[in-house]
Amino acid sequence: MNDMAKMYKPLFYLLTLIILTLIEVCKSNPIVTTKFGQIKGFSGNYSDHNYESFLGIPFAEPPLGHLRFQLPQPFNSTWTTPYEAVNFKDGCVQNPSSAYKFNISEDCLYLNLWRPELSIESNDTELLPVFYFIHGSGYTSSSSAKESNQGDVLAATQKIIVVNSNYRLGAFGFAHGSHTSMPGNLGIYDTLTVLRWIRDNIRSFGGDPNRVTLAGQSSGSKVVSILSTLPDKFDSQSLFSRLIMMSGSATKQIHAENVSVALAKTRLLASKVNCLSQVDQLESSDELSDETVDCLKKLDAKDLLKAQNSKDITAIGCSEISVFLPVYGTDLLPYRPMINHAKQIERIKDKPMLFGAEQDEASMFSSVDGIFTLNDAYEFTKKRISFAIKNIKPDKIDSIYKFYFNGTDPSSPYDIRSRCVKLCSDMNYHCPSLILAEFLSQKNADIHFYLNSYVGEKLAENAGRLYGTKHGDDVKFGLGSPIRQYNLYTPNDRRFSQLFLDLFGTFAKGFHLIGWPSITINMNDYESLQIIKNLNLPPTNIVDHGQQICIKWAELFS
Repeated sequence: MNDMAKMYKPLFYLLTLIILTLIEVCKSNPIVTTKFGQIKGFSGNYSDHNYESFLGIPFAEPPLGHLRFQLPQPFNSTWTTPYEAVNFKDGCVQNPSSAYKFNISEDCLYLNLWRPELSIESNDTELLPVFYFIHGSGYTSSSSAKESNQGDVLAATQKIIVVNSNYRLGAFGFAHGSHTSMPGNLGIYDTLTVLRWIRDNIRSFGGDPNRVTLAGQSSGSKVVSILSTLPDKFDSQSLFSRLIMMSGSATKQIHAENVSVALAKTRLLASKVNCLSQVDQLESSDELSDETVDCLKKLDAKDLLKAQNSKDITAIGCSEISVFLPVYGTDLLPYRPMINHAKQIERIKDKPMLFGAEQDEASMFSSVDGIFTLNDAYEFTKKRISFAIKNIKPDKIDSIYKFYFNGTDPSSPYDIRSRCVKLCSDMNYHCPSLILAEFLSQKNADIHFYLNSYVGEKLAENAGRLYGTKHGDDVKFGLGSPIRQYNLYTPNDRRFSQLFLDLFGTFAKGFHLIGWPSITINMNDYESLQIIKNLNLPPTNIVDHGQQICIKWAELFS
């Protein structure tokens, strides 16, 4: 018997080693079974926080050939061997940039998913909250693969599931030429398709389809505000339980344009690439002909991209930043944004919301280096407002100018320039967000607002950062860049990032934000001031003194 034991002892050790190795392989290469087949990801960690990544999962058929300019077709194929979800896919078509480390193509409709490491031995069946993040960059650029848009740190540290995705950009995602063959708003339809994918598939990854936080930043935040109040037939409100809108909300013509403006842009685009049919050259129709649209579908993507960058196309609209915008007067957006919000306000009255803005939001967009005098500031103000509001009367511009530049030190270019930054920050980000938050608070008592004023210690070393927090800083900290890129930030930067991560995690899990007053609107006193959270080290409650000017902006944009 002892001889038998001695003989089998090495075999026992070998089998044990094989089993342990297989367990480690399973941990490092997690496999999830879905209706499409198995999906294989990979594992990683930040300190003692382990996570699993599943990258480049298709959510729609590639929008190529005849599918260009068409509604997304949900992905319904299957595979027999595990799908290797270990690399990011290409970003959607956009101008190449050395700042972005990803390839671009029209085959770009993919999502990424991160979750905390799930123990093989665990019998815990509780489903995890889900956080779907929609990236920004003016409907024209960026990708889910961009480092600051990734969800690994948030998933690892907060024990939630994070999803992000690409969506079509520029003319490919937002040009409108026909209600049927080129409906526009395709980038929004793409994100709606992702939400439906989450509803149908997130349980396979351990996620709760009934606890989905829909979050976005900049143009992604505007998409969130649009998705939240779609008409009943889209049933979008059943696809999320909470909302986060960072630096933007769709409320006026610089955020969405009517079909006539959108059609004029697409008509000009078609003429620039020699696709405008003889029928459409008469400009008598409110839709482009199939001949024109078919020509645009066959055009090389690079030629279409080059043509859409023309300044005369941008000049037709009201946004200096984005060439093509969401379009209202369409099936998806029947009315102007605020009317859509008003019509659906009852549908989202029970959805907790978190709005946010940066203290010096517009400092990365508004070129103020050439401004030295108050006369320069007036011309700057006039140009910004008259581009956004065509045929505006001079006295309206004068009123806004006086509000921002009254009491300015005329000998201080810094004082003058900082006020220019403040004007653009309010006009484009802070005020639209605050006005929408207040409007929705008529029916919703669970709406909170933050102002990020923490200038990262490493970011502050940038010579071009003269005016404090910039557009996008909250994404860097809120999605964990100081933890992901540890050596590029300081201990205080990492502390603030953890504060932001905890905020998002707390909100996504459904916990109440303690010590943080809700936004409320006094219908008898519209100028009553709001209490918001100033995010810094440490965070504090402050009075938002922008109420009066935000009302002025709202009136100006009707």
